[in-house]
Amino acid sequence: MNPYTELLRPANFALSAAAVWLGYALGAGLLFDGPVALAMISAAIIGGAGQAINDYFDREVDAKKNKSKPIPSGRASPASVKLFAFTLFFTGLVLAWLVNAAAFAIAVIAVVSLYAYSAFLAKKKWLGNWVVAGNTALLFVFGATITGNYSVVAPLALAALFANIAREIVKDLEDLKADRGFKRTLPLVAGETWAIKAALFALFAACVFASRPALAGALLFAGLVALADLAALNAARLTLKKEYRGGQSWLKLAMLAFMVAYASTIIV
Repeated sequence: MNPYTELLRPANFALSAAAVWLGYALGAGLLFDGPVALAMISAAIIGGAGQAINDYFDREVDAKKNKSKPIPSGRASPASVKLFAFTLFFTGLVLAWLVNAAAFAIAVIAVVSLYAYSAFLAKKKWLGNWVVAGNTALLFVFGATITGNYSVVAPLALAALFANIAREIVKDLEDLKADRGFKRTLPLVAGETWAIKAALFALFAACVFASRPALAGALLFAGLVALADLAALNAARLTLKKEYRGGQSWLKLAMLAFMVAYASTIIV
């Protein structure tokens, strides 16, 4: 894979665009139009820039822990990666400005927080987790800026916030030994037991926020939400058994299932 494509994390790039589309479509009742295309590209580019700048600041740690990444492998220089990230940040901001003022304001918040996370908070990951989760939640709000219909995306945005907090904590639990001496994660600060409890609480909150609209929703929507809840329940079970890799995989599956459930209300 081209090193600069790899820096963007193609899967995350696509998911960012999809989240923006969903935030728009839930409020508009439409599948697509010009402004949402700009918003999707803007969000995906800014997210990719955040990944690239993170690799730039993490290059010394990656040289010890993950030598296959573009910078430690020598496939991309630190200077070129930094320039690449700044170019993407700028491009994403310009595209957001073309959408509307609210979208531009959210884009500015995202750019500042993503840079701050990589430059200053990466080692204080217990705090940085909120930056990552918050920016994920803002993707849905970003899409909603086109319609101004924020109330309909609020449950999904809040669910995304807490689901990503849970995922980040479970990821930190999985990396507990590798992070020791490099980062201050919640498991290292509060202990493994308390970190597990925090992850489960966040996961429960995510399910509550995402599932509540299903009580008054269509049968298909309610059924898909129930499947997502089951996936989240299995993620919790695996986390309690300290099978963190499996827990993280099921958490991702639950998050994707919730997105599909909400998308079904537009498409069907």
